[in-house]
Amino acid sequence: MPGCTQRHCAAEGLQIEERVFTPKETQGAAKAFQASASSLVMPVVRIGDNIIGDGKPGPMTQKLHDLYLEAAGNPV
Repeated sequence: MPGCTQRHCAAEGLQIEERVFTPKETQGAAKAFQASASSLVMPVVRIGDNIIGDGKPGPMTQKLHDLYLEAAGNPV
């Protein structure tokens, strides 16, 4: 059964890929986030010395975070 992040991304028309990646691969990333039941959706703006995108959380990260809160019964 897909988790919350997978369901929310699918509802927004986003495709996600879960896999192991290397820090070098992050050098070309525009945005990144990590998700879990305990931390909801948290932006990742840096991995080591590598800044992801412009170094700021993106609007999709915020939208997914808001969807988590709404699903939990805590509307934003």
